[in-house]
Amino acid sequence: MRSVEMKNRCLLYYGNPVGYRTEQGVVADSMFRREELEDWLARKGLAVRWEDGIYDRLSSGGYQKAADNGPALKSCRIWQLGPSAPAAMRFIGLDRMSGEYGGPDLTRYQAVFDGTVSTNSLDGIWEAFCRRSLGSDGQPLAISDLVELYDDSGSEFYYVDRTAIVPVQLKAPEQESGMTMTTYFLYSEKEEPTMAKAQTTSENPQGEVSQQDTPVLPMQYDVRIHSIQFDGPCRATASLNINGCFAVRGVKLMEGSNGLFVSMPGQINSKGEIKDICFPYTREARAELESAVVTAYQQALTQGMNRSPQSAPDPTAQQAQKMGM
Repeated sequence: MRSVEMKNRCLLYYGNPVGYRTEQGVVADSMFRREELEDWLARKGLAVRWEDGIYDRLSSGGYQKAADNGPALKSCRIWQLGPSAPAAMRFIGLDRMSGEYGGPDLTRYQAVFDGTVSTNSLDGIWEAFCRRSLGSDGQPLAISDLVELYDDSGSEFYYVDRTAIVPVQLKAPEQESGMTMTTYFLYSEKEEPTMAKAQTTSENPQGEVSQQDTPVLPMQYDVRIHSIQFDGPCRATASLNINGCFAVRGVKLMEGSNGLFVSMPGQINSKGEIKDICFPYTREARAELESAVVTAYQQALTQGMNRSPQSAPDPTAQQAQKMGM
């Protein structure tokens, strides 16, 4: 066995996956920073960036599938509107953003993720971040966010629109000194996921997806606000009835530095991570749901619901009380 070798763009040190190849050079785990490894990389003319945690992620196999095929990966930044941006700018499509605000303005955004993802596919990036907590607010990737893919040759920007992530022309920001780079991996063993495009795809009885225009039923949300709070990040609890046939309990309306966002009910998995039990799968569905909840919340405030001696009962709490929880 060779002490150091590169296989399928994965750097092996005595058989251990300790790094991976990029267009800029190599990203390697700082735990394995040894003179022997540094000398080998220098002889190959490869610039190296040392980061923590690379070995653990590569050992899990999350990068291997991406490393076997395709070009070198670009780094990725996710941008979300900052606290100075008007609330009306959030969760709107590119047409409206361009018509009312002259297009996305990067000075109104703040970077909530900056690192490497195991795919540069926009569908794969959506799948990776649409249910992941980002930044201090924990808001996942949503409509009006920006995706930046960059390397030494420059940056490409994409706007998270209602039915797709589309390219936009923006000027790349200057890299801030001291900005920490992180690495993000997809661990799915399945084929690279594809975003559901309700307006452009349909599924036949055999489960095959065909590219054709399919009418989408309008979504109707009956939202009930059960309590309103003025302290802490949780502003309200709510329940949803979707199209009169599907109910969701335990919904929370949260407020972070980027504004209001909806937190879906979740549970803790074996790794101690909180995963949503149910959630909107497309950007358009998420935007519609969040708009319905925020509108109901604002109406409740207007009606003075918070001053009512008794707020509407929360069915989730009632059920828990009956079960003795």
